Amino acid sequence: VVVAKGSNNILFGALPIKYVGDAAFNLTATASSGLTVTYTSSNPNVATVLGSLVTIVGEGTTTITANQAGDSNWNAAPSVTQTLTVQPAINRGLVAYYPFNGNANDESGNGRHATNSASNTQFLSGSELKVTMDNSYYYGSGGHVALPNFSGSISNLATVSLWVRDETLLEGDGEAYFSFGEVLSGKTYFAIERNRGGLIFMMWPQAQYYWTPPDWASYSSHKKHLVLVKTTNAIVAYVDGVRLGSLATSLSPFPIDNNRSAVARHWWGGGQSSARLTATFDNLRVYSRDLTDAEVAQLYSQEVGTIDSDGDGLTDAYERGYGRYQMVTGAFSWDQAKADAEVRGGRGGGQRCGERRPDGSLVGRERCNHRGHLALGDWRSLELHQLGQYPAGRGDRAELSALQGGLG
Repeated sequence: VVVAKGSNNILFGALPIKYVGDAAFNLTATASSGLTVTYTSSNPNVATVLGSLVTIVGEGTTTITANQAGDSNWNAAPSVTQTLTVQPAINRGLVAYYPFNGNANDESGNGRHATNSASNTQFLSGSELKVTMDNSYYYGSGGHVALPNFSGSISNLATVSLWVRDETLLEGDGEAYFSFGEVLSGKTYFAIERNRGGLIFMMWPQAQYYWTPPDWASYSSHKKHLVLVKTTNAIVAYVDGVRLGSLATSLSPFPIDNNRSAVARHWWGGGQSSARLTATFDNLRVYSRDLTDAEVAQLYSQEVGTIDSDGDGLTDAYERGYGRYQMVTGAFSWDQAKADAEVRGGRGGGQRCGERRPDGSLVGRERCNHRGHLALGDWRSLELHQLGQYPAGRGDRAELSALQGGLG
């Protein structure tokens, strides 16, 4: 009597999105025969498979194929594939991403699409959205983007990041770059607003961080990166990758009601609203976690591109030292700082107290007693003075002043 082999099938479910830096994880496909399933990865630069253990290597996509070859009693099972997507670590907790590529769609993969107003919005070439105000204290037809209600996805921890270039602000109480909630007794309001005197980073009614840009007269003429982070017990404000400050609050930005969430529009007083701002927006990101200082700086660095706000031929990112400098804290002599910087990739240069510079001038005592240093990958090592405590040469002071925010 000849007994036919049994049929054999593999059950292999979809794989969740992973992030660079995630721990290795096990695949759990099963075969109807009960025999062991084997796996392969089509792209070892993204992930490798050993047995059933997947190790993340880098960002991208790879096809994971599940196989079962059968045995004397079971036929080989048809292979089953699933796509594994590995995203950059900065995308961890990304709830929605709006690059405004000709629409207000969410490109995070989560499907939380926004809706631009029917009038006074224009998608520009280069992936930007321009909104035009309606020139009214109360809302009429001003351009804005209605955002979805993230209450089911975000609660206490949150980060909102966006790029904006202002053009016109109606004189009055200002307008929100983005807003979640409503300015009303018993409600909460999470927003960044601009008024006639500066910016307000808000977790209303408890925390309102006011900031007037030092270049306020020309503020509207250039594009800037604004970030508002809600940690466990505070809000933190950032501009162009630099932490401005923080304020304590016990409030949470979500949940909110009435779907009152938008770009370039805000609500108050039980239903009143306005859209008083003409501006261009780009790369709006909403997270369900609190990004760190380093992550905000990374986000700025990867999105700033070739922006050159002062028109001097050097990009803003280059002038802030992104990709060229590393902050190293601690107590160092000049020799120790120089040696440590060189180990970290700094090259050449640097003089210590009493030595001659290339131009013949003497390095004075002001270059001693360092609290840390900068490892400069482009050409030299430089100690980090605590500004205001140790005197420094004019050039050193200017360079360090320019870099201190961008270096953490």
